[in-house]
Amino acid sequence: MGGCTQLRRVSGMCVAKRVSNEMNVELGKEVKYSIPTGITSPDTAMKCMTDDILSRESLSELDLDHYSAIIMDEAHARFEAYRHISNHECIKISQFLWLNILIFVPGQEGIEIACEVLAERLAEIDEAPELLVLPTYSRLPSDLQAKIFQKSAEGIRKRVVATKYR
Repeated sequence: MGGCTQLRRVSGMCVAKRVSNEMNVELGKEVKYSIPTGITSPDTAMKCMTDDILSRESLSELDLDHYSAIIMDEAHARFEAYRHISNHECIKISQFLWLNILIFVPGQEGIEIACEVLAERLAEIDEAPELLVLPTYSRLPSDLQAKIFQKSAEGIRKRVVATKYR
């Protein structure tokens, strides 16, 4: 199952509704949203949720194995706050974000800033998990863009930072 985090409850509900409409499936089956009271189904292929829901799930399942990927939608809105998080809090965040994640931010400059912030914060954490932070945007040379599709080494997780392509 894939996950998509949103900053606000209403955004999670709206994204789930739009995705289910575009996939031509019933909301609550293959596509669901999860807020404190959400629509659920054992057949869910994509789950839209707030960051808080994902954080709560990580308390009971640290590796979040039931997700094949997590998309952090509108991630640029979170990065300024991340500059002020303590190292202890960063360790807790990294423990539940230990899987490949696709982060959407607007534009090349936003991507470069997001990658820089991730690298800075990782450098400040003792025994941080090994992460591969990969930017991708239209002006990036194709050989560097191709890195996002290459399998990472055992035990290394990817953070792909990209723009929303339409």
